[in-house]
Amino acid sequence: MPAALGRVIEASVSAVYGMDQMSNTPHTLADEFPDQMDAIHERKVSDPKFAELLLSYDQVNDEIHLAETNVKPVEQTYEVQLRKKRLQIKDAIAAALSK
Repeated sequence: MPAALGRVIEASVSAVYGMDQMSNTPHTLADEFPDQMDAIHERKVSDPKFAELLLSYDQVNDEIHLAETNVKPVEQTYEVQLRKKRLQIKDAIAAALSK
């Protein structure tokens, strides 16, 4: 699911339930790598495998966010697996950026 769709769903849930803000914060790449967004963009357009890594991060992150906000609840063990996967992808992104 694209990140933008996840944000639309979050906004819709907030509007329906009268919440101004969700209780959790999405772990966007801009949040995780605030000083490296230019490098991420440059690498993304020049390296298709890196671009796929970014897409995977966004997809897993969106799935976690939907689970945490109970928009699409999942089993606790699966949510933990997703968090571990997100961390592995984040580590791979960091490693690629350090090269």
